[in-house]
Amino acid sequence: MAEDAPAAGFSETIETELGPGEVRERLRTLSRRGKLPGFEPKGDGGLSTAFGAPFDSSLVIGVEETGAGARVALSLERRLRLPLVFGAVFVLAIWPGEPLTDSLLKTYFESYDRWTQEWLGGWFGTWMWYYPLTVPFLPPMFLGMLKKSRLAAAEHARELGERIRAVLA
Repeated sequence: MAEDAPAAGFSETIETELGPGEVRERLRTLSRRGKLPGFEPKGDGGLSTAFGAPFDSSLVIGVEETGAGARVALSLERRLRLPLVFGAVFVLAIWPGEPLTDSLLKTYFESYDRWTQEWLGGWFGTWMWYYPLTVPFLPPMFLGMLKKSRLAAAEHARELGERIRAVLA
C-alpha cells in the first residue's frame, strides 16, 4: 500500500503443516468470527488491522508454501494517512489561534489593547507570547502519540499472532 511505512515494531513467522489454501481459508473463518479485524485477502495472504491509539497499523499476513506445509509471515506496517492529517491539522490550527486570542483579549481587556496598538505607544504583540506557548509543545506531543500508537499496535499484533497460531495448530 502506498500509505504504509515499514518498521512499526513487530514481525513473526509461523510454520504449519497445513497447505496455503487451508491457511487462507482458516484466516477467512477467523475473520468471519470477528477474531481478525478488518481482514482483506490480498495476494497469497492478506491484511488485517492492528489497533493502536490513536493511529492504527496494518498487519500484513503473507502465506508461502514450503515443502512440509506453509509459512505464515506476520509484519506490521504503519498507516501514514491519519498521522499526516493530524500533523496538518496541528500546523493549520496554530495560526488562527493567534488572531482569535488577540481579538478576544483586546475585546475584554482595554489595557491589553493599549499594550498592543502601535499608535497608542504599545510595544507588545500577542504573537510574542502565543507562539512560544503553543508551538514548542506540538512536536513532542505528536511524537508521543506516534510512539504510543506503535506500541499499542505491536501489542495487538502479538495478540492476533497468537490467535492465528492457535487456529493453524
